[in-house]
Amino acid sequence: MVGVRALIYMIGSSGDDDEADVPPLENASKQADWNFESQQSIRARLKDPDSAEFRNVRFYSGSGQPVTCGEVNSKNGFGGYTGFQQFIASGTVANLAFLQSDMTTSVEWANSWNRFCDKAETDRAGW
Repeated sequence: MVGVRALIYMIGSSGDDDEADVPPLENASKQADWNFESQQSIRARLKDPDSAEFRNVRFYSGSGQPVTCGEVNSKNGFGGYTGFQQFIASGTVANLAFLQSDMTTSVEWANSWNRFCDKAETDRAGW
């Protein structure tokens, strides 16, 4: 289980200091690529990656850190679908891919979702 502080630290400090001056990804095509890579990172976390179904997948950069937020459903070890749950992922970095079930409380998840899944004017992918 991951706490909200750990999530904020990991996503908020994932880049090099030199990248701090780089503006958020403003090109819709690059945002769509980011979403795809983030989904791959989420797939890597699942028991049955090939069964993953995604919905409401959107690019966000309003928090200052580009992330993909959405929902995923996948099969568990018994072969049944578990139901959609929210996720937050940051590109190709697998250790920056979080499922709602990773959080210790629903309040922590809600705080993380509200902090990172914040739409900027330039966010286009998934909208």
